[in-house]
Amino acid sequence: MTPRTQIASSRVDRELGDDEQLDALGARVICTPGHTAGSTSFLFQEEAALFTGDVATQQQGQVILGLFDSDRPRARRSFRKFADIEVGAVRFGHGQPLVGAETDKLRAAAKANEVPDPLG
Repeated sequence: MTPRTQIASSRVDRELGDDEQLDALGARVICTPGHTAGSTSFLFQEEAALFTGDVATQQQGQVILGLFDSDRPRARRSFRKFADIEVGAVRFGHGQPLVGAETDKLRAAAKANEVPDPLG
């Protein structure tokens, strides 16, 4: 097995806080660590759109936990944050978006007894 490539850290100009409002973008910050320590999702309330980043994805019609996470238990906890968010569109870092009634799939997956995790 080949070792992972080391990637240099990026400079952080400003850390974002959970539930912080970014007025210039019209977005609410949702901290969703697990994929990486600083993973973040964004809720654009006026557009009713959620960008989940890599903590969630859709594969074969199912919404699941993202596949590659540095901390899967933490990613599962972050995934749960989507349980009560109602939007008209969900965009994932990978996978097809959800639009309209399909967005219910994300809420249902986030409320399930067990987070749908393809890796167990």
